[in-house]
Amino acid sequence: MADEQTELKDAREVDKYLYEGNKDLKEKIQNCYLYTTHGQWDGDNRDSRDKLISEKRPVLEIDLISPKQNTLVGIEHDFRSGFEALPFEGGDKEQAAIATFVLKHLDRNKRMSRMFSRTFKDIVTCGMCATDNHIRQGDDYMAEVDPRRESPFRVEIDPQGLEPDQSDWVYMKRNRWMTNDQIKSIWPGADIAELSPDMSTEEIIKAIVGDDLDYFEGSGISYTQYIDPMRAKRRVAEIYERKFLTKDFIFQYDTGQVFTLDQFMKNPTTASMINYARVRNQTNYQPETEKELVEILKGSDVNGHAIIKRQAKEIHMAIFTAGAMLEKQEKLPYDHNDFPIIMGFGYLGERNDGKLRSSGIVEGLMGLQDEKNKRRSQGLDILNRAPKAAGFFQLNKGVTKEDLEAMQISGEWIGHRGKWEDVIHERDQKFLPILTNIAAMEQQAEIDATNIGGVNLPMQGVASGSKESGIAAQTRIRHGMMGVTELLDNLDMLKIRTLTQCFGYVQQYYPPSKIRRIIGNQDLEVSKQAIAQFLNNYRFVKYDCGINEESSPTARRWQLANTMAMLQYGIPPALIIEDLIRLSDSPNADKILQEVKTQKSMMLQSGTSQLEPGGGQDTPA
Repeated sequence: MADEQTELKDAREVDKYLYEGNKDLKEKIQNCYLYTTHGQWDGDNRDSRDKLISEKRPVLEIDLISPKQNTLVGIEHDFRSGFEALPFEGGDKEQAAIATFVLKHLDRNKRMSRMFSRTFKDIVTCGMCATDNHIRQGDDYMAEVDPRRESPFRVEIDPQGLEPDQSDWVYMKRNRWMTNDQIKSIWPGADIAELSPDMSTEEIIKAIVGDDLDYFEGSGISYTQYIDPMRAKRRVAEIYERKFLTKDFIFQYDTGQVFTLDQFMKNPTTASMINYARVRNQTNYQPETEKELVEILKGSDVNGHAIIKRQAKEIHMAIFTAGAMLEKQEKLPYDHNDFPIIMGFGYLGERNDGKLRSSGIVEGLMGLQDEKNKRRSQGLDILNRAPKAAGFFQLNKGVTKEDLEAMQISGEWIGHRGKWEDVIHERDQKFLPILTNIAAMEQQAEIDATNIGGVNLPMQGVASGSKESGIAAQTRIRHGMMGVTELLDNLDMLKIRTLTQCFGYVQQYYPPSKIRRIIGNQDLEVSKQAIAQFLNNYRFVKYDCGINEESSPTARRWQLANTMAMLQYGIPPALIIEDLIRLSDSPNADKILQEVKTQKSMMLQSGTSQLEPGGGQDTPA
């Protein structure tokens, strides 16, 4: 029990460290999403809203941000496509073909593509997104690779981490709010107090900390961060910690490769060595450590191996909730030894405080939307207060309050009691120039939003001018796309890291029969040895194959138009005919391309310099 309390205190300390380090980031994310979900006046602007209401001024929320946000998300959606594995130079094409089928299986029904589109919307909005890449239980109760989007509100990052690929991060946290029944279904032995809406503050605090009241009073964290008694839910925190340690590895002299015990036993080439030792000594060796394996090999005259020590990294996870430790800290079972919560970022920057800074497009546009709404509200307020029947009048100087109220009804004219000189003159309609200035400032806010947001009018489908040509519009769109290149690049980094982890899961958890089923009845003919090699080659993604995005129909049309434009500049058709065929949507493109390559080869042999008409090898020129 004492050890559990110690672990609980340690988990709370890390929880507090991450909470305080992410407080400003969470406020920024909250404000960004308020502006894109029509809640501009619900955050830091609540006082301004109350002031406008008290002054009887209109509280407007003209949305400048969402169209730009939706345009960028639509561009990513229009250009997204499936994934394929391409072999590096000298790589195994058969292995790459198997990997491509695995990628298409993981992206079946475009589920991963849609997931990445949702994460890109988070990047555009608040500059940060998260992907939950834990192994899940499939419908067949076997391990299933199924990465999903995680809300940026539920994730807390290492405040001292500077690398966007999380390589220098030590801590991470993911929060979930769960009912007692949900917790009991996963952790039946959880010692947690029952929650009810009528709990007193003392009962709530006791449910959070048990007997450790000193910690709670000194933490400075409100009980609302632990328990929501009204909904009968409590926060469950998953704390991830990267630990650095020195481990034994198996070094192979002739290849220079380094293996863990598991990698050595799974690799067909190296596994044959231990099989040789088993046959020679008539013993079913099952080495438990790297050192034991090397000793077995040496005793069987299988030389060329030694033990070396190298620094290793492991990801450990602990789970706790208010007043209870649900899972003690243990190493995650994944071979990739990286955080299963994968982060993506927007525009990256740093300050001299040791923190990673990331932003989307919303943060820079919030002030401009405030400006536009403020100016529109100001103009409407002046117009609403302007008299609709005469000019400005002085109360109790021949004009009563009832007369002033009657003047605000359009079209109603009233008589005036009192002397003519008591009526204020020479100020009639003086408010009109003010409205003109306000309208100009409001228009300037829209122009600034276009310039700062990086989404110009052609990207939104709006012509910049009545005489703008299509080429000019395309040029403006391309220039606008340059401003969001960093966002798309960082999304690609997230995709590659996620898919690389997925390959590791497939190699670790999928049996050969499942790979065979994924390939199915396709044209690809693979042997059992090829599948075994794919599952056991843990360096596959690093050295043998690269993950690439296929061209989407939109991208192909764009590339085809650019290639066609090259003909206008005098480029010989023979030089670009293969690109034209490859980018076309013809169902026979592959056959046509193969015929063109065959004809080119024959022309080189015969010395002909141009493609022969007719397309056949026996057709006369």
